[in-house]
Amino acid sequence: GIAISTTGLVFVHVVYGVAFTTLFFRNFYQSIPGELGKAARLDGAGFFTIFYRIILPVSTPIIVVTGIWQFTQIWNDFLFGVALSGFD
Repeated sequence: GIAISTTGLVFVHVVYGVAFTTLFFRNFYQSIPGELGKAARLDGAGFFTIFYRIILPVSTPIIVVTGIWQFTQIWNDFLFGVALSGFD
C-alpha cells in the first residue's frame, strides 16, 4: 500500500476530489452549446483543435472554481493530514 507520508496524503485528496471535480466539469460542459463543436467540425477542425481552440478557453471559469473548491476542501480537512502523515 501507500506508505504513511505526504505522497499518501496527496493521493487520498486526489482520489477524494476526483468525483466532485468530474461532476463539476461534466455539468459545465453540458452547458456549452453543441453548435460550437458542430460549426468547428464543419470548418474542418478535428477533436484536438476543437478542444484546444474552443473548449479549453471557455473552461477557464470552471478550472478556477474547481481549483478554489479543491484547495478549500484540502485546507479544511485536518483529519486526513493527521491520520496519514504519521505525526504523533
